[in-house]
Amino acid sequence: MHRLHRDYTVAWVCALPKEQTAAVAMLDEIHPDLPQPADDCNAYTLGSIGPHNIIIACLPKGMIGLSPAATVAANIVRTFPFIKFSMMVGIGGGIPPKVRLGDVVIGTPSALYPGVVQWNKGKMNAGGIFERTGSLDNPPRALLSAISKLETEHELRGSKMPEYLEDMKTKWPKLVPKYMRSDMLKDILFRADYTHNSAEERLRHDDDDDDDGNINGEPSCDLCDPCQIIPTRPREPRVHFGLIASGDQVIKDGVFRDQLKSGFNGHLLCVETEAAGLMHTFPCVVIRGICDYADSHKNKSWQGHAAAMAAALAKELLGMLQAPSVQDERTARDSINIMHQAILKQSDSIQSLTSASEREQEERILKWLSPIDYEAQHFDFLERRQPGTGEWLLNSVKYQNWVNGRGQALFCPGIPGAGKTIMAATVIDHLMVTDHSDSAIGVAYIYCDFRRKSDQTVNNLLASILKQLIQHSPQRSRLIHELDISVRPTSAKMFVNLRQVIGLYSKVFVVVDALDECEAANGCRARFMAYVKDLQIKCGINLLATSRFIFDITQVFTEDPSIEIRAAVIDINKYVEGHLDRLPKFVRGNSTLKGDIKRGISEAADGISALSKLSTGSKAYDLAYENAMVRIEGQMEEQEELAKQTLALIFHAKKPLNVEQLQHALATELHESRFDTENLSQIEDIIDVCAGLLTVNEENKTVRLVHYTTQEYFERTHARWFPEANNKIVSICTTYLSFEAFESGPCLTDDMFEDRLRTYPFYDYASRHWGHHAHLTSTLQDIYCFLDRAPQLEASNQALQVLDQVSRYPNYSRDIPQGVTGLHLAGYFGLSDLAVHLEMKYNIDVRDTYGRTPLWYASSTGQEPTVALLLGKGADYEVKDQFGKAPLACAAHFGSEAVTEQLVEIGADIDTVDYLEQTPLAFAAWNGHQTVVERLCRHNANTEIADTRHGQTPLLGAATNGHLSVVQTLLKNGADYESKNKYGRSALLVAAWSGFDDIVRLLLSHGADPTSLDDIGRSVLFYMVTTEHVSVLERLLADDRLDVNIRDRYGSTPLSVAICHNKLSMVEILLSNPRICLDTQDRFGRSALWWAKRKGLSGLQKLLCTTANAQGSVLRPVNELEGVPANFLNSSSVACDVCWSFMPESSPSYCELCNGGDFDICIDCTGKGAGCLYKLPALGVARKACQWGFDERE
Repeated sequence: MHRLHRDYTVAWVCALPKEQTAAVAMLDEIHPDLPQPADDCNAYTLGSIGPHNIIIACLPKGMIGLSPAATVAANIVRTFPFIKFSMMVGIGGGIPPKVRLGDVVIGTPSALYPGVVQWNKGKMNAGGIFERTGSLDNPPRALLSAISKLETEHELRGSKMPEYLEDMKTKWPKLVPKYMRSDMLKDILFRADYTHNSAEERLRHDDDDDDDGNINGEPSCDLCDPCQIIPTRPREPRVHFGLIASGDQVIKDGVFRDQLKSGFNGHLLCVETEAAGLMHTFPCVVIRGICDYADSHKNKSWQGHAAAMAAALAKELLGMLQAPSVQDERTARDSINIMHQAILKQSDSIQSLTSASEREQEERILKWLSPIDYEAQHFDFLERRQPGTGEWLLNSVKYQNWVNGRGQALFCPGIPGAGKTIMAATVIDHLMVTDHSDSAIGVAYIYCDFRRKSDQTVNNLLASILKQLIQHSPQRSRLIHELDISVRPTSAKMFVNLRQVIGLYSKVFVVVDALDECEAANGCRARFMAYVKDLQIKCGINLLATSRFIFDITQVFTEDPSIEIRAAVIDINKYVEGHLDRLPKFVRGNSTLKGDIKRGISEAADGISALSKLSTGSKAYDLAYENAMVRIEGQMEEQEELAKQTLALIFHAKKPLNVEQLQHALATELHESRFDTENLSQIEDIIDVCAGLLTVNEENKTVRLVHYTTQEYFERTHARWFPEANNKIVSICTTYLSFEAFESGPCLTDDMFEDRLRTYPFYDYASRHWGHHAHLTSTLQDIYCFLDRAPQLEASNQALQVLDQVSRYPNYSRDIPQGVTGLHLAGYFGLSDLAVHLEMKYNIDVRDTYGRTPLWYASSTGQEPTVALLLGKGADYEVKDQFGKAPLACAAHFGSEAVTEQLVEIGADIDTVDYLEQTPLAFAAWNGHQTVVERLCRHNANTEIADTRHGQTPLLGAATNGHLSVVQTLLKNGADYESKNKYGRSALLVAAWSGFDDIVRLLLSHGADPTSLDDIGRSVLFYMVTTEHVSVLERLLADDRLDVNIRDRYGSTPLSVAICHNKLSMVEILLSNPRICLDTQDRFGRSALWWAKRKGLSGLQKLLCTTANAQGSVLRPVNELEGVPANFLNSSSVACDVCWSFMPESSPSYCELCNGGDFDICIDCTGKGAGCLYKLPALGVARKACQWGFDERE
């Protein structure tokens, strides 16, 4: 195909031959040369990428800078008049720490700067602040659109650069050593102020562009001090979109580089030497691969690879461009003419550059206005951010409404460690780089820090906002010189100045991070919030604030939209993906294991940002909590004490405290006899002083630590923060229980008792848990004082024992043992030291009114040391309470293997029974205490003793409750697997009925009989079909011994019972059994089809008939059965559900449970012994609820 000059629309300009080599290697096709004018000394390579025809031109060898680039561009426009734009593609110096060697930067405009600025076009003052006096044109619209699409593609699918580099490797293998990345390339960054050590350096190349790619001759940093290296974490190359600075001089000074960065408000990403010359002449986009850090240590080692990376990105960018959109752009020649006209109009203003002395004066005034500079912090936070995270916030509807609206506030609260500051930095960065259509948009931000209290006054905070808005205002100089520097302005005056400056902008964004860390003392935080809210409401600024959940802050933003900051799963996954290279090789190569790790981290994070935590373990969130505690200690003494006492109570609490319980505990004055309501603190104040470490569950009003990692943190550090916590808590509890209000002793009525609990909400907790805290106390004096008050002790015992009652029956609060002593409570809580003291005061076997001794109580709660102490003092180990329960039974019931062994070894009756004939083994088996069961069996406990209530053996109790390990132990020790309870039900039946498949399998393997019948002639099948335990039924039906058509004493079959109970899943399983009989009728003539008709299950009726046909039989329709009245199925008729005869509405017996209360039986049928569909006694007009089956009477 023959092409003409007019067919080429894209120019690709390079400064160095190695850049041109990389560019040519990226072409899909190379075209033949075309003739060119005699005065055009450029050397062109023609080719295409996709639909785009491209010319590649390189600056003459040895010539770099703005002027040669401009000359090359001028020649291109003359020779190829239909070129629409150019791409300046090559290498450049990166600005750390954001940009690293091997990265690629593409110049893109923001609200503050175009994509490329000429850094030496203007002045750099002594303070490193750059004043730009002119600007370069932005890239063409089509390219900007393509860049936006490219950025989106990178976030969604990643870059194609690796693919293009692999293509180059295949097509041009000779380029591999120089242009592909290898282990020889080391990314080393030195401190900016550390100069390269050139002593005894190896031979340098005179030519700045050594094109042979030989690393061996390069300047080496072998003699440089390694202690001056700034440690960096290895990472994959990244593509950056932002600001590039261009100038005539090569920058080889780290200090100057950083000054240049500061001069552009930290937005600078790259420096180079040709783009400005091209962009003055040509519509252009600049792409730079990073080969050095623009410091004295720069060399050519990375140049080849950086050039290839830049060329690959340029190819990828062209892939985003549609050919029609390129054709729609004006030609470069037309663009240049328009640009020249604009330059002429600005020539006058270029002559009016501010003098250096004036610039220095302005900077001094700004520093006087506010010495605070948050820029360094901001870029440090940005560096910590994992690229791509936080998009969920930026894309949220509330955030978009805030960005696009005016006069909006957005509140972003979060728990400590949730990542609020990184999110704030993400928002600020988004606001700074967004391509606003109106350039007069101001952005100011504040990072509050509790460690900078002296700096963070209301005046300084307002001044910082004012300073930032003045710095970037188009009228900067005028505003600075209008400031009255003779006297420091008040906050009110600062507010007035702010309103004036804000008025110069079309829109202003103010972001305040960590508002909770702003000093609250002296009303500083409240006044600052009032000012910024006024700016929002009266001046129309858009305000975004982050904070922990602090009441006075959340109240300010009650009417504003809010987004809670949490570690989003998508962000955690992105972070993990970005750090998988740190995992061992065997993990990196296992996609399943990597997925498990990602899921595990996401679940564990639970709202706390993993972005730091993943790399440092618990250290990351420990730091957040350390900072919170330092903030607490920085409060006024009274607030610090309240916060620490609160956190100690919540951390050490044996059960969650609700708001009222916490308030009363904190308000208790030690050793006082009365509760003073004046001491009560508001919960909002309590939460506030705790620096975001506490939260209130709004559903049940319990107070808890904000995150499970907070609990973990205090488990490691509580001895440092709360060294006397348990002593204090014991004193609070015993003081509370000793109040004069309780000297009347136990309450006499239920109402009085409930009123006591309402009036004194901490009473139940103190009664039940003072002894648990006393285990860790170093003094018993407060406990002695409490126990010496007999009425108060008896009253607390009432709360201790009543609160275990689930039901509330008449006089429940008095249905407890009286006469409980301090020695009883010492046994209950296991306080051996206290028991030693009290046993001299009380008889060792002192009994309460239920006949319970201290040993009985100690055994019932498994207090091994105290049991040993009491037994050593001669306590009676066979004593029983009024219910016949002995200490050994108590220990077995509780599940204490140690106490059980102590009592058995001393000679306690191993088969002692209570008034229901329940043994220690029965208690242990029922509650699933396998080790206790094993211990008792080892001492030959009788496994066959049945209680008198249900006739239940230990094996039946364990099977009923699904304790597989206990069932295994009992069977191993000879328990009868065929034993039955008083209803004739076996262990297999009760386990199957409850759905314990593992126990069913175990019992069957031991030989349990599935055909065994209970007292009303029902096998396990009858009970199974009333449940949803499909797997258990399938297991049972696999046993050929089981008769699927078994009939009970009234002729019912499992199939009819399943249909009656609407258990269609069970019906399907039964119908799939080839042995099933479908036409069996009970003694009242009811078949499976009858029940399907009765339940209105038309689909099941068809299934029954189809199944019967498959078996070679035919089921008679229900309406053909003899004795069925024609209107029986009419729901308005009243007929007997057994014999179908009519009867008066007033005469039937019926059941409230069966068929939703629609089960009627006539007098004749009840006389014959017919009952309802449930299990127990006969029914009658009293509507007594029955169980399925028929009346047990014949």
